[in-house]
Amino acid sequence: MTGRKLYTVWYRDDFYIQIGIDWDFPGIKDRIISIVDTFFAGYPHDGAISERVLEHFLQMVAADFSSYKISPMDLDDIISWQFRRHKLRLDGKEGITLCKFKIPKWPEYFDFKIKNIEDCKDSFSPDNRINKDIYGC
Repeated sequence: MTGRKLYTVWYRDDFYIQIGIDWDFPGIKDRIISIVDTFFAGYPHDGAISERVLEHFLQMVAADFSSYKISPMDLDDIISWQFRRHKLRLDGKEGITLCKFKIPKWPEYFDFKIKNIEDCKDSFSPDNRINKDIYGC
């Protein structure tokens, strides 16, 4: 692997993270292998970067982002968590750059709004996906 590559890691259709890796940066391959080794203790590899090592590395970075509810202020927290946990800088100064990401905003209590109120003369019928057996009826 050589040159600069941009990797996009997707989860579902609404979450992605883009990581740029400069494969010509001194020691970058050893750095990624070291991070994967600390995260996956006893990970078998031959000391060389492989597609599988890279895949685990990118999944690890994405998983850290997906575990947070992101607001603009949380980004600094996530980046500092990555540094504290893995000694991983995402600012490009060590060959790895967080280029872009999109994480859905998880709903908060007041995000839910009532959209429709209507009179109903008939009895209510439950959604047919509700399993009546759970109520013992």
